[in-house]
Amino acid sequence: PFLFVDEILEESADLLRTRWTVPPEADFLRGHYPGKPLVPGVLLCESAFQAAAILCARDTEAAGPDVVPVLTRIGEARFKRMVGPGET
Repeated sequence: PFLFVDEILEESADLLRTRWTVPPEADFLRGHYPGKPLVPGVLLCESAFQAAAILCARDTEAAGPDVVPVLTRIGEARFKRMVGPGET
């Protein structure tokens, strides 16, 4: 229930483009914000980080099979616009 990657659109050795469509019935939209639902910024970041983890995990030979990519810090995240239910 915590996967924010619906589809891989494009991939190469050093690039991965993914898509996530925000489900209108997602529980996090109920309280964020009542009457004007929008996706919390931390979940938008999580979607991008999951795509990056997929790209990193493809190189398991170099990293080893037990290595799991983990994000440890976000610095100065900025958003271009608000994202609401049903948006991609």
